[in-house]
Amino acid sequence: MLQAPSQFSVNQWLQQDVDTLLTWIDQQRSLIDNSLSLSLIDGLILRVDYFLSERNYKLSSQWATLTFKLCDHLLQNDSCSDRDFLLIKVMMLRVRLIQTFGEQNNHPILDPNIIVQWFKQTCNLSLDEVCTMAKNWRNYPVEKIRRLRQLKNRLRVLVQLSQVSQSLAHFPDLEPWLTIQSQLP
Repeated sequence: MLQAPSQFSVNQWLQQDVDTLLTWIDQQRSLIDNSLSLSLIDGLILRVDYFLSERNYKLSSQWATLTFKLCDHLLQNDSCSDRDFLLIKVMMLRVRLIQTFGEQNNHPILDPNIIVQWFKQTCNLSLDEVCTMAKNWRNYPVEKIRRLRQLKNRLRVLVQLSQVSQSLAHFPDLEPWLTIQSQLP
């Protein structure tokens, strides 16, 4: 039986076949140590990137599915302190998958609308607020600057998507967001 990954067994855990890991996550998800979760996500993303470099759609999508499933599990935990960081990582992975295999609407991995909806749901500032704050962000308290930086990181995902997909043309309201990105801290 596959055991929960520990610091010393993450590499061994990642050597399992993807079907075994998918089953294990479904059945044993409570055993995953949140402190190791980022290591696991990083390892899974490296596996997907390897298969992307080989242009292997089947294995890339299987390992990406596993990555997204683990990420979803981790995000359900309220104590996930790296929520933004984790979401940005997996959204950038989606962009790379779309870049390699093309976009497909209503596809669980290759639908660029998933990224657009994620951005819209996580953006907690209006464009007007951001434009005002971008002009003199150096005068704001650290917490507001941090929020602007988090927004810039999320916008980086959209900028990357705009370079590999035509889907953002369907969202003209996002164009000003893409231009403001370079003015943020």
